[in-house]
Amino acid sequence: MLGVKKTVGFDFNRKLEVVKWTLNHQMDYRQAVEKFDLSYQQVYTWVAKYRKDGDRGLIDRRGRKIPFDEMNEVQRLNCEVKLLRVQLQDRNLMELMRKKSEIVEGRG
Repeated sequence: MLGVKKTVGFDFNRKLEVVKWTLNHQMDYRQAVEKFDLSYQQVYTWVAKYRKDGDRGLIDRRGRKIPFDEMNEVQRLNCEVKLLRVQLQDRNLMELMRKKSEIVEGRG
């Protein structure tokens, strides 16, 4: 019987090895689970990502920020909008602090 396996981080080469083995053995997920001591879901997920995006699908991208020069136009514009919103909040906060300071000092 197949049980739940402990979650462990895997590097790209290990994922690729599991995926290629699975593809070369008629997509036999259960045999891959036993051979590599992984969960069925993990093997299935890696194979699905590989079939969709190739080798790049197996790269762990959690927490990775895209460099500005690699962003497409929509991503760049979204980044710029976020930056402008922060700048506007800062400007509004500074104006509010200035007004508060004038009131406290008795000039308002």
